[in-house]
Amino acid sequence: MNGQKPEALRLAEHMEISVSHAAAVRDKAAAELRRLHEVNAELLNACQEAMKDYKQADCRDDILFEWTEIMEKAIAKATGEQQ
Repeated sequence: MNGQKPEALRLAEHMEISVSHAAAVRDKAAAELRRLHEVNAELLNACQEAMKDYKQADCRDDILFEWTEIMEKAIAKATGEQQ
């Protein structure tokens, strides 16, 4: 992470202290929850694919490279480096 507070936590805190902007915060929170759901699904899929490959392979270097590529993409999305 880049040292900043994650958006989900920032929105949660804002929701606790702000009533006047509740609709805008609600909409942002809903969007963030949808984004997190998408990231979670992508990370789960990446892990499932890696495990499937692991079980079918004898840990060749080309398989390890594919795992690294899959995980790097998922991590980039999870950390906000890629939208």
